[in-house]
Amino acid sequence: MKGYIQGLGGVPFWTLFYQQEQLECFRDICRSGSVVLHFDSTGSVIKRLPEHNQPYYYTLPAAQDSMPVCEFLTTCHRHAWIMTIIDQFLNGVATLNSGRTTTPRTIVVDFSFAMIYAVLLAFNRSTLDAFILRCRGQLPRTDVP
Repeated sequence: MKGYIQGLGGVPFWTLFYQQEQLECFRDICRSGSVVLHFDSTGSVIKRLPEHNQPYYYTLPAAQDSMPVCEFLTTCHRHAWIMTIIDQFLNGVATLNSGRTTTPRTIVVDFSFAMIYAVLLAFNRSTLDAFILRCRGQLPRTDVP
């Protein structure tokens, strides 16, 4: 489908979906410098798949208009896996943006370790330890975009 970008996998089950307009919206609101992105997930509204872990629906809506810029379903809930899926979206944004990465000013995440770590890895290329040391002023902010 023209303008519709998606990824689909079997084991673990995952599907990533967004439109080119969502990539453009994300790029444009990040350029404004004031974007707040929320990252949330839920598993309570999705039927369990046979022979898989519980699928969760993850969404990245922008606070300005609550429009999700990226959404995905997956049965794997480890930080490295979640980061990989977010990276696919960010690669799409970079392709649209002449190869340059685009990051929001603020990302709001609940207390899910996997989601916090995935966001740090995908958007900042930072580990949790390095992030905490940087917040305490013990590391320079050189790797933060």
